[in-house]
Amino acid sequence: MKNLILIVGLAVISWTASAQRIALAGGASLQLPKKMLKASEASVRSLVKERYAAAESLTRLVGNNPGKIYMAGDILVFLNSAVIERDPKLLEKTKLASEDMEQQIKGFSQKIESIGDKRVLVVDHISEGIHLYRYTTMNEAGDLVVNGFVQYKPGQESTARAVLVGVINGISFKL
Repeated sequence: MKNLILIVGLAVISWTASAQRIALAGGASLQLPKKMLKASEASVRSLVKERYAAAESLTRLVGNNPGKIYMAGDILVFLNSAVIERDPKLLEKTKLASEDMEQQIKGFSQKIESIGDKRVLVVDHISEGIHLYRYTTMNEAGDLVVNGFVQYKPGQESTARAVLVGVINGISFKL
């Protein structure tokens, strides 16, 4: 009997750990990719000191939004969502607004691509010495956006890209 209780208890813990769904604005949600966990406020404070000491804008953004920070190993994921005024062309407008930077900043690239069933603006660049994949995706109606960034260290590009794809594939928009 004790073994049965133990097995059932472990199965429930395993199921809840692997099925973490995060509620986002406007009825959207995110199924967390495997090995991605919400960062504790203490770990966010530590990360700000260790990684972003010289990066003022990232220090402010990460430090002021500890509830939006997730970790996949040592890769940091910032996740934000918002209901917006309907704009089905937001991705194209955002990309167009940044095209000058593509010409002026070494290592800056951006493209609108399909990841799973979503259109996503992905910007790859270095900001204040920090490597980032910034992402923006939205629902079909164009009135709900999910955006953020994946911060990684040099040499982790393919792992960070896999984390980005996992995040985008985990996003669900309420129909």
